[in-house]
Amino acid sequence: MSLDLEVKEEALLTGESKAVCSHVYDLGIQVSTFNGKDIEQHKIMIMFELEKRSKETNRRFLVSKEYTLSSSKRSNLMKDLESWRGKPYAVGDKIDVTKLIGINANLTISENDKGFPLIDKILPPTGETLKAEVKSDFMPDWVWKKIQQGKFENQNHLNPWAEEQKNDDKPPF
Repeated sequence: MSLDLEVKEEALLTGESKAVCSHVYDLGIQVSTFNGKDIEQHKIMIMFELEKRSKETNRRFLVSKEYTLSSSKRSNLMKDLESWRGKPYAVGDKIDVTKLIGINANLTISENDKGFPLIDKILPPTGETLKAEVKSDFMPDWVWKKIQQGKFENQNHLNPWAEEQKNDDKPPF
């Protein structure tokens, strides 16, 4: 009896890649453990389409990063937004994270111990711009499951930074 395997080429996503923000998902209030204690935090996920494509499907690869929705200068979200923007935000600036959709970036990507891509850095875009190709209503099953775990007490609290930007279509950059 023979048990043959065919070795297939795997995409190497690590390194630098041009990307466009394709989706910002509100995950609601999620429970996580920090220093041995359960805490509730409002989470979002930012998804990017990479310039790199699958050789099998010719579709762009997607990568994402989950954040706590926090305007603290020490938060990962603010560090990445300021790095992506290329300059810090001033006290009082309003940031509507949903307006990140369609904004280009250069990503630095590594892999975790299971081989999944991790976004290490988000930098300002250089060169040619990309347009998102994935449909705006696209949502992977694993994101939907995460959203179903979240609590949504008041739909108005979903983006506290955007209250004064409701009629402003400008991106936060």
